[in-house]
Amino acid sequence: LTAAAPIAVDGGTRGAVVLEQSADQLLGLRDRAITRLFDLTLLATAAAVFVMFGFATWISLRIGRLRDAADTAVSSDGKIRLDMPESASADEIGALSRGFQRLLARLNEHTLYLRTLGGKLSHELRTPLTIVRSSLDNLESEGLRDDQRRYVNRAREGTQRLQSILSALGAAARVEESIKQAERMNFDLRELLSSAIAAYRDGFPQAHIVLDLPPEP
Repeated sequence: LTAAAPIAVDGGTRGAVVLEQSADQLLGLRDRAITRLFDLTLLATAAAVFVMFGFATWISLRIGRLRDAADTAVSSDGKIRLDMPESASADEIGALSRGFQRLLARLNEHTLYLRTLGGKLSHELRTPLTIVRSSLDNLESEGLRDDQRRYVNRAREGTQRLQSILSALGAAARVEESIKQAERMNFDLRELLSSAIAAYRDGFPQAHIVLDLPPEP
């Protein structure tokens, strides 16, 4: 790199000033600038990768907590957990958590309805069952033929079974409390099976039902 300027004395050129610089120094400056730019770029890339990795880990942890909460939302005894993590967040994961909460709330309402359905049905069916029983009592008080009495007895057995079903529905509505408070006892299963088979034989005379019981209880 060279620069020159003339030296004028009394209107004439007497000489010149010449400055020269080697190109090696410029190349050194360029190399140092490129090296610094490369270092800054590498540092910025590493920082961006580190930030993205940390952000991905944070998102993964939040999704993992939400997944674990969804897996354990319904306990073994049928109780539904309504609170979900990340529900207060304003991002998409928070929206997903709130969606889970709304779904679990509707499911909980349906489950509560099913739990009380047995008691409601039991209450609603007791009145017509009482009417059927009183009608059978009135028929028996007026006197019946043998064939009519057989049908009345079957109808009475049917009302007794309905009463047992209603009692079972009422107990099913309180099954958890009943199981906790009930005392365990041993009984002969043969009697229960014999009674059930006899009822099925009366209800389905066209079917051939065989019961094979052991001699011991």
